[in-house]
Amino acid sequence: MTELVSTSKTSQSGSDLSSMRGPAFDDCIVAAFYPQEVLEIYLLAKEGDPDAQCCMGDFYYEGIEVPQSYEHAAKWYQKASDQGDLSAKINLGCLYNEGKGVDKNRKMAVKLWREAAEAGEPRAQFNLGLILLDGEEGIFHQLRGLRWLQKAADNKNIHAAKLLSEIFFKGINILHSQKIGIKYLTLAAELGDAESQSELGIRFFNGMGVQQSYSNAARYLTMAAEQDYPEAIYYLGIMHQEGKIGAVNHQKAVEFYTKAAGLNYPPAIHLLACAYFKGEGVEQNYAKALELYEKAADLCFVPSIQFMSLMYLHGRGVPKNTKLAESLSQRARKIEETPIDL
Repeated sequence: MTELVSTSKTSQSGSDLSSMRGPAFDDCIVAAFYPQEVLEIYLLAKEGDPDAQCCMGDFYYEGIEVPQSYEHAAKWYQKASDQGDLSAKINLGCLYNEGKGVDKNRKMAVKLWREAAEAGEPRAQFNLGLILLDGEEGIFHQLRGLRWLQKAADNKNIHAAKLLSEIFFKGINILHSQKIGIKYLTLAAELGDAESQSELGIRFFNGMGVQQSYSNAARYLTMAAEQDYPEAIYYLGIMHQEGKIGAVNHQKAVEFYTKAAGLNYPPAIHLLACAYFKGEGVEQNYAKALELYEKAADLCFVPSIQFMSLMYLHGRGVPKNTKLAESLSQRARKIEETPIDL
């Protein structure tokens, strides 16, 4: 979950020498085999330009126009880091934390991230906060980690804001505050995180931790829906179906259910099937309803399996078949009884 910063700007096409490992990357090799832009950056890096050195590290880390090599990435990040480049410190810290191209060294990762964090770099503040929070040094270090996460969030780091909302909602490490959780969830939503926008919208819809507000619910759900977040699209459908956005509008609800169903969101597929079964917002079509119930059932959505069981039990839209109805009922019970792997 730690953040590595990319500073490279060339295209990400592979190199003709991508099969090579650990090449001697001297001036002749660069001039002979690599694009002019890489050559120019390499020469600047060789002359000691920290931005170019960090960029060379990015090239090697990702394998952009050069053979991928964590060892070479670490070398260039180290050169830039020694000159105080904050992005290089963050990226080199990631390599030490993960043991890529260098021996795994958590203390060195913390040292590098702390240097960048104290210089005000929010990505380093997030990484430092996360590693301290997840450490085994005890509550004191965890609280210091929390402080760095809060600094990162204050500096508009989405990941920090999102993680802090989870910490305060769930009461991780004895911390629990709905009010503070809402504060950071709102920040993550305003910074553009679709999952946070959807969750905040649902909270406003249900009045969970906030005063119920359908206008605020619609606002945040729309923000998430514009990023094709299926849960938000589904809830907007519900709001139109229940008349929470103006008058009841089944046709508009069907539009949202159809879009979310196209993203394979089982609850939306189910309610779209219900719309076809009842003829709400669309022309009644039992065959289409059954097709959609079966699609949701294939995704193990229990309400759709149960509804199909009732259809066959009572012969609604399908030939009556009590044996198949019982089989579907057993299938639903089996799914409900299956332990969830958390």
